[in-house]
Amino acid sequence: MTIDPKIHERLKELNSELTVIEKQIHATVVRLDTVLQNELNSGVDGMYDYELEVEIECYNGDESGNPFCTLRKLQKGISSPSIRKKSNLADGVNHNEFHHWEDHPMKDESHCWLYHCLYDHENLTWEQIASIQTFCIDIIPRYQYKVSLHISK
Repeated sequence: MTIDPKIHERLKELNSELTVIEKQIHATVVRLDTVLQNELNSGVDGMYDYELEVEIECYNGDESGNPFCTLRKLQKGISSPSIRKKSNLADGVNHNEFHHWEDHPMKDESHCWLYHCLYDHENLTWEQIASIQTFCIDIIPRYQYKVSLHISK
């Protein structure tokens, strides 16, 4: 397997940038999840549950159009140490799918989770990944309420 050297260099830069982005996202979702957990435990406004989702849209040009790829990761409970260990985001683990391949040009690299998702879960080509120019990140808390109506029939 060979990868064009210019594309490979761009991929390394992208992985590096995504590693930093992962850490920023992780810090934000831990903070938000802590707040949501506290509000749930306090019964604020009758909230009975919540969700916390990260959505990352990938664009290779003008972000006013449709993204060519969207990554989603549920983060509910991430403030709990036991769940944080299973998160994958900013976990410090090498998610390189190729580290056991003897002849793969990326075998000695360390890949963050989001980069891994692009080639392994989304099945994007190296050229498609290298073409990414912009990531738009939404961190979406969903407050969930249940209302029982007491209306006589």
